[in-house]
Amino acid sequence: MTSPFMKFPWLRVAARRSAKLIWWSVTFQLLRKYRERRARLAAQLHFRPPHDDHAIGVPFSWTAQTADAAPGVAVICHMYFDEMAQEFRNYLSNMPFQFDLYITTDTDEKKERIEAVFARWGQGKIEIRLAQNRGRDIAPKLITCADVYGAYEFVLHIHTKHSPYGAHLVGWRSYLLETLIGSPAIVTSIFEIFRSQPQIGMIAPQHLENVRPSIGWGFNYRNVQGVARRLQLDIDVDGDIDFPSGSMFWARSAALQPLLRGGFSFDDFPVENGQQDGTISHIIERLYFFICEAAGFDWVKIARPELLRLTKHRVVSVAGPQELTAFISTHRVRLLNPARDTPSAQKGGPARIAHAHLIRPRTRLLRQAYASCDQRGLNFSEFADAVTNLASGKPGAIDFDEAFYLSSYPDVAAAVKSGTFPCGYVHYCLEGRREGRLWSNGEIARRFGITPGIGKGMFDPVNARPLPSYGPALSALPVSGRPFLLIMFWHLQEDLFYAGYGEFFRDFKSVIGLFSRVVIAVENPQFDARIATRIADRIEVIPAGELLQLTERPTVIVAFNQQLFHKAREMFDDLDNTVYYCQDFEAGFFPYGAEYIMAESAVAASRNLIISTRLLRRFLDARGLLAGSANIFVTTPMIDPLDVAEIKSRKIFLYFRPEPFHSRNLPQVLLSAVERLCEKHSGYEIYMVGSVATSYSFPSGGNAVFVMKKLPKEDYTRLIASCDIVVALIYSGHPGVVAFQAAASGIPTVTNIFESRNAAVLRDISDNLIPYDPVREDLVALIEKGLAMPKGVRSFNPRSYGLRDEGSLDDYFLGIMERARNSRRARNAGAVS
Repeated sequence: MTSPFMKFPWLRVAARRSAKLIWWSVTFQLLRKYRERRARLAAQLHFRPPHDDHAIGVPFSWTAQTADAAPGVAVICHMYFDEMAQEFRNYLSNMPFQFDLYITTDTDEKKERIEAVFARWGQGKIEIRLAQNRGRDIAPKLITCADVYGAYEFVLHIHTKHSPYGAHLVGWRSYLLETLIGSPAIVTSIFEIFRSQPQIGMIAPQHLENVRPSIGWGFNYRNVQGVARRLQLDIDVDGDIDFPSGSMFWARSAALQPLLRGGFSFDDFPVENGQQDGTISHIIERLYFFICEAAGFDWVKIARPELLRLTKHRVVSVAGPQELTAFISTHRVRLLNPARDTPSAQKGGPARIAHAHLIRPRTRLLRQAYASCDQRGLNFSEFADAVTNLASGKPGAIDFDEAFYLSSYPDVAAAVKSGTFPCGYVHYCLEGRREGRLWSNGEIARRFGITPGIGKGMFDPVNARPLPSYGPALSALPVSGRPFLLIMFWHLQEDLFYAGYGEFFRDFKSVIGLFSRVVIAVENPQFDARIATRIADRIEVIPAGELLQLTERPTVIVAFNQQLFHKAREMFDDLDNTVYYCQDFEAGFFPYGAEYIMAESAVAASRNLIISTRLLRRFLDARGLLAGSANIFVTTPMIDPLDVAEIKSRKIFLYFRPEPFHSRNLPQVLLSAVERLCEKHSGYEIYMVGSVATSYSFPSGGNAVFVMKKLPKEDYTRLIASCDIVVALIYSGHPGVVAFQAAASGIPTVTNIFESRNAAVLRDISDNLIPYDPVREDLVALIEKGLAMPKGVRSFNPRSYGLRDEGSLDDYFLGIMERARNSRRARNAGAVS
């Protein structure tokens, strides 16, 4: 009789595995074995970012053909983070036609808040549905909205993407939304692709550059085949992979049919537990382009060039319908198994054309590498022979350590193995140099016997790169014939619109009237131009990348931080007409090192400085940084006392900035003090206010603690005025404003000393200021001292705080412009003589 273990081999495997689990459990090895397995899986992480992918630049520079009627569009948006509802409403208002909006979320409370934001929505039908909190955004779109796709030709998939796993992912959501629905012109361009290219089934954003190195199957490498078989996809997991990273894209509903026919339910998706990878949702995200191809369609990626830096060269601008068709033909990529990619294998479906895997013709690759390499002593034939030698490990005319490069960068080694590049040197010429990859010739081994290598872990050479280079130089542009003011900002958005920006616009409101043209260039791709245009509607707000389109040089340039000062200095080479708007001692943002020096040198090199307070000027002067600045203006924020009642409320206010870029506000010190305070006292309401996006509350020791993001100004000042004490710390040369406003209003206020801003200076400014030495003193003891002080007695000495410079900013800028005119006259006179 045949044993069932012989008849069914899988039973033998299952029994063996069960026995192992039992043995490991009784011998207390299970946890160790689990950790070892996770380590093995980590070693199997699959990354294979595409190396020759191209994207169509949007919006188009030409006017697309207008459709006879609005396309049938459904926007399917999963809104787990309902606090982003207003942001998404703003983006969706860019749609240039009517559409139906389907929003999913997971609780009735969130649904009510979303309904309030989308009240009086007038761009089409809106329906808000409840979905289980499983499968992230994938399952709600796929299951809760399964009935939607059949009624619409096109769908847009978006969601309230939140990426808490690293600072390098900050801005991913806005990058995707800006690329897909950042303006009406972008949406019009996307539908021109759909209209003129009926074979295109999916349009997705090019990868965020910080995400690109992680493109691959990740932890899903071993599990993808099960899902692929369910969807009847023939996938080579060792072949090429590409997908809409971030899971946002435009698609024809027909291109998603293989997925919609998969019969998925919420039971297929694990319960939400903060998973970063390895779930069926992550697998489906990586299969979207495969699904599109299986449905008989092609896919393309789009990009806004100004949002990219390292991969901007892969964005192709198309000047008309013919160039669009040429791009689709030239850069089409197919990911499915080529055997399934032929017309004969697709009986009854759309005709398909077999296509190679991302492998460019060798000769074209070599010519591109030759054009960008440093081997100018070789002709092309000699260069090609040298590359062949490198690829085969033989010595040749190119001194490049191929083994070092491939061993240092496994993704490049994989690309060479798959045939995408003939060798690592060609990759370096075409991609690696732009990406800042390290390379070596053989000289270090020949002369010193040292094998080249790159350190790992704590020895990773993260600083083996030069200081930022901003280029290209625009100093050769003719100076504008009319007064032209360029303002360079890093951010321009409400959740980062702090006092510094508010003071800037208040000070510059009249200055703007001195110029015929005013342009604000913003580095961060996510910005709200309305913040500037509500000050003056004629202000032009542009992404910083569009500076390259200037045809004339600004009369005056204002840089809002030290990095932008160096950028302006390098691009325009015009220190006489560049103003550094200095709000803080920015060197203090960095440890001692190259960045610290760059921040100090911005102050030392600037000939025109606007400094935010008299206290900061004294600090910079004491450090000897103002010797070269002949033209300085001190603005000094106004201190407007609040109306404060003398009655105690048992409320405590702390200025709390927990983000990594606000460490100078000492958030850890504040949190530790709150914990200790709650151990000693009860019955207080403790408000920790000032974060960008973090809000939560909790009880502690009989106290109610509220961590809150930035409030509207009226609510903010009302809350401060109601509190018995304010704690506002800033370990920097810039003294801040919150502490002085609270003290002037009659609220006991704890603020820290810093170098020349010593205890005597603070006490001279206000009797309500309690100086705090973070190195030597106990913050809780000082808070207790402040709680015992009277409240509502105003005290403020404006002369000790520092008065604003006499004169006006108008006169300051008129002086810069007059000196510029005199300088041009002198140069012209010299040229004539």
